[in-house]
Amino acid sequence: MAERLDSKGRKLRTGEYFDETTGRYKYRYKDVNNKWQTVYSWTLTHNDKVPLGKNQKRGDSLREKEALIQKDLVEEIDSSGGNMSVLSLM
Repeated sequence: MAERLDSKGRKLRTGEYFDETTGRYKYRYKDVNNKWQTVYSWTLTHNDKVPLGKNQKRGDSLREKEALIQKDLVEEIDSSGGNMSVLSLM
């Protein structure tokens, strides 16, 4: 199977994708509720620069976000935020 590369020739890990049309990276994963979630970033690593004219709301690169997600999944933390009801907490 061929390796997936971004526009700079870097190997993409499992779940990572590069969108040629927008120039953004995305990471797809299944959360603790077994639903597909997607996270986007303009940069792959912390050394990359954000493209001119683009704002990255959080300073995290895709791989930094990935590390936080993996940590939450191991600890079984639901990162869906406010999508939880009080009844489901009990």
